[in-house]
Amino acid sequence: MLELNLLELSWNKLTGGLPAELAKCMHLSHLDLNNNHFSGPIPGWFGDLCGLGELKLSFNEFNGTITSRLGNCTSLLTLSLDNNKLWGSLPRQLGNLVSLNVLYLQKNNFSGLIPSFIKNCEKLYDLRLSYNSLTSSIPVDIGKIGNLQVMLDLSGNFFSGSIPFSLQDLMMLKFLNLSNNQLSGQVPDEIGDLRSLDKLNLSNNFLQGQLPLNASKWHWISFVGNPGLSGKPLAPYS
Repeated sequence: MLELNLLELSWNKLTGGLPAELAKCMHLSHLDLNNNHFSGPIPGWFGDLCGLGELKLSFNEFNGTITSRLGNCTSLLTLSLDNNKLWGSLPRQLGNLVSLNVLYLQKNNFSGLIPSFIKNCEKLYDLRLSYNSLTSSIPVDIGKIGNLQVMLDLSGNFFSGSIPFSLQDLMMLKFLNLSNNQLSGQVPDEIGDLRSLDKLNLSNNFLQGQLPLNASKWHWISFVGNPGLSGKPLAPYS
């Protein structure tokens, strides 16, 4: 057991808190407990498993805040904590996870800002923070994560202010979802210059003004629910 390096118990009906005995598995590099019924806080002893490369705790019933000690797991490539009952602010120690490729925190109840640490995670290619209670503006620093490719999903929060022009630097991004927030201002022309962007969802915000000419390449559904917007492809449906 102490030499264990991979443990996958996903899609079971396991309950209760995580056993403290796992803290002794110092060689553990992959832990997948997705889709169970685990509950209670995420244990601080995860911070002692410095060789952990993948930590998957999605679709459980974990509650409380994210332990700051996860910032010790600097080898993490994947951290998925989505679809739990976690709350509180995102700890700045997550900025230590400079090798992180995938960060799934959607469908919890996290609040506060997206902290400035996000710019340290330069290797992220999939970032999902949707359906939490995050507030304020979308940080300009997100545009510095030039490796984002699969998705940037910030939908279903309480973000306000304008869409940052820095998003134009995400040249490899395929899916951008900013829907169901409180964003205002115009849709930047530069969004249309994202050559890899296949899917765009800016619906249900407070955006206004004329859509850029290059917005016509997307379906009208990408922009609905913004009463102040006009122009193609929205014009026939506004």
